[in-house]
Amino acid sequence: MIRHTLNIIERILKILSCSILSVIVLILFYTVFMRYVLHNPPSWSMEISRFLFIWMVMLSAALVTREQSHIQITFIAEHLPGKLRLAWFTVLGVIMLLFCIVLIRQGWSILSFFMEEKSPALDIAMGWIYLAIPVGGALIFLYTLENTIDILRDRFKSDTNQGK
Repeated sequence: MIRHTLNIIERILKILSCSILSVIVLILFYTVFMRYVLHNPPSWSMEISRFLFIWMVMLSAALVTREQSHIQITFIAEHLPGKLRLAWFTVLGVIMLLFCIVLIRQGWSILSFFMEEKSPALDIAMGWIYLAIPVGGALIFLYTLENTIDILRDRFKSDTNQGK
């Protein structure tokens, strides 16, 4: 049930990330055309592209966390024996979970302040942009927790099978 929900969230994130990237490309293409062909650049285009990019980065960070495709330095783990490698990945998972908690708490704490601030060109509350921090942190937390549990579960299964 939980895995199914995480899979649905992943599909939604993929659609959102791809859609946001497409919108950014279209807006930037429009901006370049307006600037260099019609000599009348829109004032809102760079601001909305920046805001969308922030959301895309946070949502995509959650996706690559689930796929475990972040850039990693693996030479330490590759030279550790099985149980130490398990401990290494478990400690890294816990550190990442703690970092996500910081992202969520600090991101949430600044929202009330930034909901009062308005963006210059679009006149929208900046809190909507800063909301990407706790949302991204929560998604990364979920997927890091899933990955850490999977590592521990796989190790437990392999230990159980070796004992037979």
